[in-house]
Amino acid sequence: MLLSAAVDRYLKVRRLGNYSPHTISNYGRDLRQFREHVAALIEHEPEATEITRELINKHLAALSLRLSRISVERHRDCLWSFFAWLDAAAGVTNPTRGIIFRRRAFPKIPRTVSAQEIAAMIAAEQPLESRGPHIRDHRALDLRDRAMLEVIYGSGCRIAEAISLNWEHLRGGMPGDVRVVSGKGGDDRIVLIGEPARDALRKWRCLAWSKDLGAPIFQNARGERLTARAAQKMFKERAERAGIEGRVHPHMFRHSCATHLLERGAGIADISALLGHKNLATTARYTHVNMACMKAQHAAAFPRS
Repeated sequence: MLLSAAVDRYLKVRRLGNYSPHTISNYGRDLRQFREHVAALIEHEPEATEITRELINKHLAALSLRLSRISVERHRDCLWSFFAWLDAAAGVTNPTRGIIFRRRAFPKIPRTVSAQEIAAMIAAEQPLESRGPHIRDHRALDLRDRAMLEVIYGSGCRIAEAISLNWEHLRGGMPGDVRVVSGKGGDDRIVLIGEPARDALRKWRCLAWSKDLGAPIFQNARGERLTARAAQKMFKERAERAGIEGRVHPHMFRHSCATHLLERGAGIADISALLGHKNLATTARYTHVNMACMKAQHAAAFPRS
């Protein structure tokens, strides 16, 4: 079996599972890069059975010259998953078996946005003339954007989870606690939002183009589900209007939610459940974000500080 055919089969199987489209896209890109590199090394289209441990090590070594350690580890994990599947599905010897990998790099400290900057973004309405001639649509789009900012910050959900929400996922069909369906890893969970987010959702729903329970909460002017790219563009534009330096993207709101909860005394286990982390070690990285805050709390609380 050609390696390219094996990759196509692998991605097809993963699409049927609980993998997000973003993960499938990353796996496909990583595996195509691997196939192209191997084809250049052996000077012909590779068969799946031709892949050796040496070829994998050469590929990872080449990646390490231009990518960060975290990115190389993602490629490595992708190859490990692919060849483990190929071994089980087609009986092809797994060339990654027995490879001793270096200790996993600790993720970089997440970049966050302050509560004041988030408030400025929520208030940063787009100029009227740039929204088109219809005042209602202008108001509706601003309310939609405010609601999305409030929900992602308030719940810590991922952008893919936010745009997949329907009106029916609000508890009882009304703004309140939100049920995230098929989050990362295919798990459902309940996330909590505060009164500002609930109020923003109520106001947005009054002007939403589609209010049916099965309709998406975050929709464009045609009532269609908003895309992740459109949401990212909205975050970027509102950050610029709020005068925030540097790039702001939706995942920074998720990091900010976790960081601000931790700073205000929330437990790591509670934050982990809210964010949908399967491993507490993933949540524990937020303890490294604001050491100054933690030192201040220690000085105030510890009797011999």
